[in-house]
Amino acid sequence: MIFKEKSFLYSEKSAVLFLIILFFISVLSIKESDISLLVPIPTEVINKKKDRKKFKDERQEWMQNMHRADPDVNWKKMDQDTRLNKISVKTLNRKRGQTDHQENNIERTIPGQWYERGSNNQAGRIRTADVDFENNQIYCASSGGNIWRGSIEGTGWESLNDYYQIKGIHLLKRFSYNNFQRMVMVNNKDCYRSDNDGYVIEGASGLESIQDWGWIFRSVIKNDESHTIYLGAIEWDYSLWTYLPAIYKSLDGGESFTRILELTAANGFVVGTSNFDLWTSQESGGLVYVINDGKCYMLSSDDTLILIGDMEPSEVGNNILIGGVDESNQIYLHARVGSQLYSSFNGGISWEVKGDLPTGTLTINSFACAPNNPDEIVI
Repeated sequence: MIFKEKSFLYSEKSAVLFLIILFFISVLSIKESDISLLVPIPTEVINKKKDRKKFKDERQEWMQNMHRADPDVNWKKMDQDTRLNKISVKTLNRKRGQTDHQENNIERTIPGQWYERGSNNQAGRIRTADVDFENNQIYCASSGGNIWRGSIEGTGWESLNDYYQIKGIHLLKRFSYNNFQRMVMVNNKDCYRSDNDGYVIEGASGLESIQDWGWIFRSVIKNDESHTIYLGAIEWDYSLWTYLPAIYKSLDGGESFTRILELTAANGFVVGTSNFDLWTSQESGGLVYVINDGKCYMLSSDDTLILIGDMEPSEVGNNILIGGVDESNQIYLHARVGSQLYSSFNGGISWEVKGDLPTGTLTINSFACAPNNPDEIVI
């Protein structure tokens, strides 16, 4: 019995010694690159994000408390109306008074040498841009609502609309109109225009239904004599109580718009918030093309849609249509439907499935192609 107990003790000690040796071998065999795996995950970043969210929530609560009013009073709407009224007064004064916006910009320029020092959390991306090759200038629209002008070399930048912030611009285009260089800016609620590089900015008429409830998601300008502007919009159908996809048209350089089409289920279209898109070439001045979840149409001269092709997608929604004109003057189109890419090299008549796209899109401008090369696509 004693012999058996000693044997058991010896075997237990051997097992413990074996485990200790095995542990040291495993530690010594760990690569230097794997040592970081043993280090506890830092909590500073997580805590900082939590604190930031808490700060934003408390700030929002403070703002709500500061604007305490009768439940029937919409202080946000009152604030918006006050801002718009002030902008309207400034716009009217500018139209009546000083017209030399270049001189005005020089007067308000702050002298001095500026150096960028950056920050750790500041948005500032460019949403869209236009290049004036004739005058060697670049025009950009930033997320902050400013329109910037600089040289084609990227120097001498200045803000053109300090008095009129326009957030969410997804189209910025300059063209010759009535002996002026008209600049058109479109965001999700309106089409703005200026004939003096942002010194006087005015909105369009005819878009009240969208401004009441809805948004503009796409705007294209045809390269014709009138510089016809088309808007793709989502509104609300108060009779059927559902979304109302629609197309608007302007023949006066963005001053007024008329709704020309309603893409309803009764008219044979798929209805939703991202189930159609439109495109036209800004170089050739050709046709306007429209897709609706796999069906491709062209817009006729009398503003009706004519079915020209079908791509038979396996998914729906997330429609984006882009295109160009190749060397043989042939229209090519690329369509995103769902997460897949479809391409047509004969003006939308037949389509080829190209497979899944590698990522989603931040905005509708995050999917584009070269205007003269069907093989160059960016997302």
